[in-house]
Amino acid sequence: GSWRGARLTRGKGLVSCTRTVLEDEVFTALYGFGRGLPVLDESGEHTGGYTRRLTFGAVNNGVNWVGSDEARLAWGRPDGAGGRAHRFGCVVFAECEDASELKALTEAELARLSRPRVAYEAEAARVCGCGFVGLGDDVAVCDDARVPPWRFTARCVRRVRELGAGGIVRRLTLGAVERTSWSASADVAARVATVEEAASAAGEAAAAAAGAVSSLEDLSEMEF
Repeated sequence: GSWRGARLTRGKGLVSCTRTVLEDEVFTALYGFGRGLPVLDESGEHTGGYTRRLTFGAVNNGVNWVGSDEARLAWGRPDGAGGRAHRFGCVVFAECEDASELKALTEAELARLSRPRVAYEAEAARVCGCGFVGLGDDVAVCDDARVPPWRFTARCVRRVRELGAGGIVRRLTLGAVERTSWSASADVAARVATVEEAASAAGEAAAAAAGAVSSLEDLSEMEF
């Protein structure tokens, strides 16, 4: 896939849209742990054992976690007093042996985990800025149902072309996050099987094909 300048705005290019927000996987603060620290004997020799993992409190004012107040106010858990408390998580970088590097790695991971992952499955009737969207292409999406609006990049994970009475209808499925499988693919396959069975029984393949899906492309077997 590639970036072709395609843009979709809810209420303009989207006929219908299903949005999934994975808020349960949001953390507004993270503890970071590095490599296990070796146990030394009185002479400073390594005994072969390990104690607690490396932390970065020594370079972070004695605190072994980093947090985002912006994320806390948006996605933190209710604290019972009308405010929001941090949602804590932890990450382990087993090969990291430097406290400053560990802090930087944890901050980078926090930037990724402090925002909800969003998946969109939409039928696109019109694409602005590009006449063609291929499988795996990036599409800029503006979700004006949120205040302020969400602007993000989604990936085209499925393309379906349907033959109907009004002609060919092309539909796109966009995903901002990866999913192990797309249930819509199974729905389309079931529709194809039903139409083929009806056509075979009635001997009217041409008529049955009017409601069939003539082509389907998806990324259900691919990682990205």
